[in-house]
This record gives sequence, structure tokens and C-alpha cells, in this order.
Amino acid sequence: MRVGVIGLGVMGKNHVRVLNQMPQVERVLIYDIASGLTPEGEKSQMVDSLEKLASAAPAYVVVALPTRFHDEAAMFLASKQIPTLLEKPVAPSQREAESIALAFADAETLCTVGHVERFNPSLSVLRQKITEGVIGNPLQISTRRVGPFPNRINDVGVILDLASHDIDLVGWITGQDYERLSSLTSSPLPGEHEDMLLATGKLKNGMLVSHEVNWVTPTKARQTVVLGEEGMLVADSLRAELRLFKNGDIGSDWGMYSNFRGVTEGEEIRFVIPVREPLLQEHEAMMQEIAHPGSTEICSLADGVRVMRVMNGLLND
Repeated sequence: MRVGVIGLGVMGKNHVRVLNQMPQVERVLIYDIASGLTPEGEKSQMVDSLEKLASAAPAYVVVALPTRFHDEAAMFLASKQIPTLLEKPVAPSQREAESIALAFADAETLCTVGHVERFNPSLSVLRQKITEGVIGNPLQISTRRVGPFPNRINDVGVILDLASHDIDLVGWITGQDYERLSSLTSSPLPGEHEDMLLATGKLKNGMLVSHEVNWVTPTKARQTVVLGEEGMLVADSLRAELRLFKNGDIGSDWGMYSNFRGVTEGEEIRFVIPVREPLLQEHEAMMQEIAHPGSTEICSLADGVRVMRVMNGLLND
């Protein structure tokens, strides 16, 4: 099959690299407004217009442009009825995201959203273990996504670029929408966008939720913690690790201490997780989704728009 990529920035290059590795892909057709680019990979081929990309009849096209250009590219692909993998976030605003969703619905054409963290091994297994009931009824979910400033970003703040991952993950992991979410932001770096976010809220099933997001921390951390009635799961997305901390059955002999202790500390289990590149799995899911709609965990456009609605609330909080 032929697959298109629009935009040869950092994320676009990652898509091109992965697509070149896939035996299902015969040709990777790439369009970027800049001239003189030479993409890596023997399957890669530059084209000089969106029309030429569309005329090559790709099985699907990846939109890996800066967020402010998503609307134009997505509308073009919808008009040509070309299945699309649209990098997150869907658009700079909820209004534009809903317009894109309407265009693909009218065209009866598949569009998915590149929330690639759904394919992170530690998070996939975390979701599985919750379904298996290893921590009982979940009570709280918290995320921490911090690190140094990424030089690739200049058109959005941490809410659209980073918190979008965690907002999608919460819905995907729990199957719940937010009932309410309040936030505080700060902008210590030069620029017009927010650099730090602290958000707390509650899901519709009563679970508490919190998000810590910034790009001013000197050490990088990607952690998702789910607390349940019978224990706690801690996923480290950077190291592809998942740990289970069980509630203990052994109390304290010291009566005064036991009155305050509540839950006792039980055994810790580190799960062995098979590791495959999330972006590769996302492309495999996109191919399967085209053949069998609704059969994969890839983020739907409807889910991407729901994430935009939550972020719109944070941006206007």
C-alpha cells in the first residue's frame, strides 16, 4: 500500500521512519511546503503538491503539521475522501475540531487522532489490569507529565501539546467523561502560551482526577497512577514499567499507630511487559481500522473532539 505524510517536522519524520520499516507499505509519499527536503528511507518519495499526493491514491494520509495548519489539510483530505490519521490535538480550537469532524462525517470517511500513548506498553497493561480487577473499584487517577522545554513546539502551550495526552488517557483507561475539571496555569517562559498546568476534578462515576503538566522541569517524568479499593497501579511510560502495590492484610501491634494507619502496606509486583514501539502499533491499528472499523484501540475523531472540549474548558478557566 501507499501511505502519505503531510509535514516533515519532528513528528512527520518519525512517521516516515516507522512507515519505511513496515512490510505492508510499498511507498511513503511526503508533502511539505518547504523545498529541498530529503527524507530518509528507500520507500520515501517527495511530492510537490497536495493534489499530487491525493492523485497517488494513498490508503491513508498522516497529517503531522503544526496544529494551526490542521484544519486546511484535514478539510482537503475529507473532500477527497482519503482516510486520515490526524496528529493530536485535532485543531487549535474546539470550533475547528468540530468542523473537521463534520467534514469527515459528511464524507463518510475515516479520520483518527494520533493519541499514540494509547499504545504505550505500560498504559495498555495498566488498563488491562484495571479491567481484571487487580485493584478493585478504582477511586482516583492522577497523571504527571513534566520535563524540559521541547524546542519543536512554538504554536501551542502545555494544555494542547501535553495535557491532551493525559485527558485522552483518562477517558480511555476509565471509560468515563469528566464531570468537572478546574485548573491553575502559569507562564514563566517568554511567549504567549501557558507553560505549567495543575488541574483537579472528578469523573462522572465519582473518581477523583488530577493532572500535573509542565515543560520547565529539568528531569523528564511520565507517570500514571490509579488508586483503587484494593491497591494501586503505577505506570511509568518512559521506562515501559508497571507496578502493583497491594493493600496488606497484616496490621500493626501498636494500637495507637494502627488507629491512624488505615490501609496497610502489602506486596509489590512488577509486571514484565513486552515492548514494541507505540507509533508502529498505531500505524498497524490504522491499517486494521480501515479494513475493520471499530476493531482497534486507535483514538477516534469523536474521542479527539471530546478531548478538545475538555481542553477548551481549561483554556478558558
